[in-house]
Amino acid sequence: MHLPLINIEGSRLRAGEETKVLKEGEPIIFDDSFNHESWHDGDKTRINLILDFWHPDLSDLEVKFFRMLQQARLR
Repeated sequence: MHLPLINIEGSRLRAGEETKVLKEGEPIIFDDSFNHESWHDGDKTRINLILDFWHPDLSDLEVKFFRMLQQARLR
């Protein structure tokens, strides 16, 4: 999830085939397993709050497996 906080003018986010114009205070939730990217054409530094969480369709066992992969990668 991206929550645009300040200096958002000129910012866009694409996930998959869909591109959205960011609006201050309006969160965008997307599945980052899809190809994604963002742009900022504004003249001031933008600030976004970014939160990562597990897809709600994942089972507890799948989450446990993916956590194990993440931890192994960090070592």
